[in-house]
Amino acid sequence: MKLSMKITAAALAQLLGGEVEGNGEVLVDRPARIEDATPGSISFLANSKYEAFAYTTQASILLVDRQFKPTDEITLTLVRVANVYEAMAKLAEAFDSKNERKAGISPHAIIHEGAKVDETATIGDFVVVMPGAIIGPRSEVHPFVFVGSDCRVGSDCVLHSGVKLEYASQLGNEVVIHANTVIGSDGFGFVKTDEGYQKMKQLGNVIIEDRVEIGANAVIDRASIGSTIIKYGAKLDNLIQIAHNVEIGAHTAIAAQAGVAGSSKIGDHVLIGGQAGVVGHLKIADGTQVQAQSGVTNSTEPGERLYGSPAMDYTSYLRSYAAFKNFRNILRDLQATRQQVKALENRLDQLRSEQ
Repeated sequence: MKLSMKITAAALAQLLGGEVEGNGEVLVDRPARIEDATPGSISFLANSKYEAFAYTTQASILLVDRQFKPTDEITLTLVRVANVYEAMAKLAEAFDSKNERKAGISPHAIIHEGAKVDETATIGDFVVVMPGAIIGPRSEVHPFVFVGSDCRVGSDCVLHSGVKLEYASQLGNEVVIHANTVIGSDGFGFVKTDEGYQKMKQLGNVIIEDRVEIGANAVIDRASIGSTIIKYGAKLDNLIQIAHNVEIGAHTAIAAQAGVAGSSKIGDHVLIGGQAGVVGHLKIADGTQVQAQSGVTNSTEPGERLYGSPAMDYTSYLRSYAAFKNFRNILRDLQATRQQVKALENRLDQLRSEQ
């Protein structure tokens, strides 16, 4: 649903599966932040840190949790929902009009003979589609995208400007890849010889399953043999490096500037924080949580929480960090204790000599 006109609180509640508290006929036509919303807009309260704005915001409608209990008077209309973030995601989709598209191929695109582009797809200016490539129904390929030979782009995909799909990369349905990301570049494979490093040809490809989203300026390397695989529903942020033969599990989320070295297997529903690193040939079990800037050097058990570099159990890390923060005091106390022991030893020696 794309909103092209004003909508009532009652209609929004029906769209979002919520309940209206207040004037169900109040109209809105745009979303806004709670801090600077104006009349005619809808905002949301999902974090208690922002509750003070709920009593001063100029928004006409406020999305809140069903359990929200105001501590002051609220004059605007509330729409109570089970999950505010989920409702906002649905609402943002409804308000999004920037991606309205028209099917067709730009006259400035280069579609090589032997490529297949569905008639409902949209191909922008200066796109290059190589022989054997397939672009599926309703997919959007923005300007300056390169789709290499024998690549497959499924249905309802979006490839933003500057994306590169190298040879035989396979995308499922509803895949979104943001600007300047490279899929299927050579893995970092070299063999050291007496003459230096000899390149090992990377003969595999990349498979990206349905409903994966990858941020801008990320790189997913092709496998040396076989496939690098990003599984169903995984979400990868900007500036991420995924090396050759890695597998990223279903519904795993990886934040910006993280890297996964070759042949590591990341399980399902794993969370990896920004700037974290995973060394090669590990198995990161389902549900593992890796905090930002951690360096994972060992395989994990399901549900483990890791922090630090090298990464350790989260609770152990917090205890170690607490001790580290207090290290100067510990050192001072240790030095004082040593002085006391030395004084006692000297006194004991004195007593012995007097006997």
